[in-house]
Amino acid sequence: MKRNLWINLIVCSCLALTIISCQGKVSSDQSAKLTDSLKVNNTFTEYTAVPCLSNLLVSIVDSNKEFYKNEEFFYSLTFKLNNGNRRMTIEARLWDAPGKQQYKGVIKIGNALFLCSGDLEKESLFKAKSASVIKTPLKEEKFENESYPYAEEPILKGKFVDCENKPISTEIYTKGKIILQ
Repeated sequence: MKRNLWINLIVCSCLALTIISCQGKVSSDQSAKLTDSLKVNNTFTEYTAVPCLSNLLVSIVDSNKEFYKNEEFFYSLTFKLNNGNRRMTIEARLWDAPGKQQYKGVIKIGNALFLCSGDLEKESLFKAKSASVIKTPLKEEKFENESYPYAEEPILKGKFVDCENKPISTEIYTKGKIILQ
């Protein structure tokens, strides 16, 4: 009887030490939380875009309603900032074939979702909504899906000038004709 008590005490002590050490590692590594959220529960921080960029996103969604159903597709938005130059790429992706992007956040436009990656936190065009997260049906892709011809779609390519009159080199892969509102 005493032996079982000692074994239980040792097991509980080991379990408590493991939990304490794991908690310290998780809280000290915030970037691991972002990466792991994709694997664990597909939940991302919600972002908003400044009105002029938001208008572009609304136009993209409106022009592609007949081509991309929200339950099958999402929009992948990549924003990069390099030496003061801004670059943005937007393309529709299948929920079960998202590519190897490391998404950081999500922008909701109506019922459509833009999963965002890149340098969002370095630019005033995007603002994280505090304490607002959105769960997505994103699947982790084990290998690149070759069956969806992303690059064969028509492309809108050029400079998008935002509200601050700073150009963004922009590529938008789309089937629909984009008409800015």
